[in-house]
Amino acid sequence: MAGEQMIHRCDMKRRLRSPGNRRCHVSCQTCVLYTFGVSVFLVVISNVISYTALTKKPGFFREYIRNMSFMDSSYMTNRSTRNGLGWMLPAIISKTQNFPNVHNKGVLKEDATYRYNIVNGTKSTYQRTSKPETFLRNGTEAFRKTHFMTVQGNGRLGNQMFQFAALLGVSALHNYAPFVAPHHKLTQIFDLAQARVITMVNARGHGEERAGAFDTRIKNLSHSKNWTLQGYYQSWKYFDHVAKDVRNSFRFKADLYQKAFTKLKALNASVTVGVHIRRGDMNSKRELSRGYNVADESFIKKALSYFRLKFKNPVFVLIGDDATWMRSKVNYDDVKIATSGNAGADLAIMAQCNHSIVTSGTYGWWGAFLAGGETVYFLDYPKPGSWLDKQYKREDYYPPKWIGMS
Repeated sequence: MAGEQMIHRCDMKRRLRSPGNRRCHVSCQTCVLYTFGVSVFLVVISNVISYTALTKKPGFFREYIRNMSFMDSSYMTNRSTRNGLGWMLPAIISKTQNFPNVHNKGVLKEDATYRYNIVNGTKSTYQRTSKPETFLRNGTEAFRKTHFMTVQGNGRLGNQMFQFAALLGVSALHNYAPFVAPHHKLTQIFDLAQARVITMVNARGHGEERAGAFDTRIKNLSHSKNWTLQGYYQSWKYFDHVAKDVRNSFRFKADLYQKAFTKLKALNASVTVGVHIRRGDMNSKRELSRGYNVADESFIKKALSYFRLKFKNPVFVLIGDDATWMRSKVNYDDVKIATSGNAGADLAIMAQCNHSIVTSGTYGWWGAFLAGGETVYFLDYPKPGSWLDKQYKREDYYPPKWIGMS
């Protein structure tokens, strides 16, 4: 039998031409399969060793074998049979080049990554799949480089700051890379490191249940997709774990910061309290009926008294949309009206104050958050029992250390 097998291997081509020899034909198929299997094994081992040497990762082979069961179809090459075994083996990716410039799950054409061809040992350009690589472990740098999250911009400055802060918090929670478009409205006021050109594909939107309440569903996002946060996300709970990063991200443009600094320095005050009073659009009959309550004179007086008793000679810096009302109702020697009408410039002033008083709306909320220190807020916003009140959870909207007064 052994002699017959030797004859088959040596004389395989001649005997395959003989259709009448069934025993020989079967034996030759066995030989072919045996040779094929050995070839596959040797090719895989040689290329894994080559990749290990290139990347200097001694444990790569164990990781490669362990991850093979998690590979999806996007990690299979689609080379034709002219490249030998390329049609059936997983692609092995070499070191990424210029990866921070990634567009989506793909890369910019001019910054294409490379794939090491496991059949012929050559390099070829390779655009990463649009589907996030779910076999990668969450928490790794490789995972973060292939999973992206952005936010849909809604509303004015205060609203968009909440959305951006939530983006930072939620993306950190899931180890996604956050980004906003370079022309995002916030980039007119802040130098955002997260502003970059990315055309995100295989993306899904995530809506919220209520505008001013923490949505616990955010913890369970699928990692098989890229995400766009859709809504307002007005809760400190979305980003409390990255609060320092949020403050650092909201870096004012140099000219806005300098103007605010100069204006506050001219007051020659050891303690400054930023006061935001919003009336204007919220003071209409329609908005009041919906719950957009405005603070009255009594609240302002209580809040001023609180800081006067706690600090020596504080100076109150007023920002608001109704300068006439402020001059007539909050006319004290230690009060300075600093409103310029420029949302970015006025917010920069509030952010550089030591403490804060806020009435209604998200704009004043962010002035207080960026300032730090102590904050007194108008407890009756939104109006209790109103339509707007049902969209909010006070303990989710107002940080626990802030002090509510009515």
